[in-house]
Amino acid sequence: MNILLVSATPHEYMPLADMLHPSENQGHYRIGHHDITMLHAGIGLIPFSYRLTRILSANTYDLCINMGIAGSFNDELTLGDVVEVHTDQPGDAGAEDGPDILSLFDMGLENANSHPYKEGKLWGTFSTGLPKASGITLGRATGSESTVTALKEKFNPDVESMEGAAFYYACLSEGIPCTQIRAISNRVERRNRDSWNIPLATQQLATAIHGLLSELPQP
Repeated sequence: MNILLVSATPHEYMPLADMLHPSENQGHYRIGHHDITMLHAGIGLIPFSYRLTRILSANTYDLCINMGIAGSFNDELTLGDVVEVHTDQPGDAGAEDGPDILSLFDMGLENANSHPYKEGKLWGTFSTGLPKASGITLGRATGSESTVTALKEKFNPDVESMEGAAFYYACLSEGIPCTQIRAISNRVERRNRDSWNIPLATQQLATAIHGLLSELPQP
């Protein structure tokens, strides 16, 4: 298989890169008979969407995986847990109406079932067997109690990221099998970097994805 692994930053994929066999081309690796390209596409929707779209338009992939860290709204998820974000959706595209959040679908600007959306969400098409979680994608990380409450009431998400929905939108639009795998680095709460554990999250993420790649059928 020809596989694309895309993250926002190199820090999110480097622990995995250290577990793989590098090929002659920079950024390319092998595991068994599978060719793996690693791309760090940038933090946030704008650079991520641009760089991902460029590489998808120039190459053909059998599977695309978005790997990264995430904040958790779900009390049952602890730091270092790895999940398959099987659904994602924009969490801040739309408008505010007083304390309420209006999505593009609420406003009638988008059809909730217009491709690639289904019921207002973007759904992964490759199942990994990892615990499943629902996600939202935001332009900035949540860091206040009032925003946490509003997002929970509107979307009831398990996790948040800054790129996941963009990844699914691009891959689904191109008809490429795709999945999003994230490790929990922090709780979504009033911003408190002292409670985060990014090294644990990236190491657990690498271990989980290495296991997944190792189990893929060989040609």
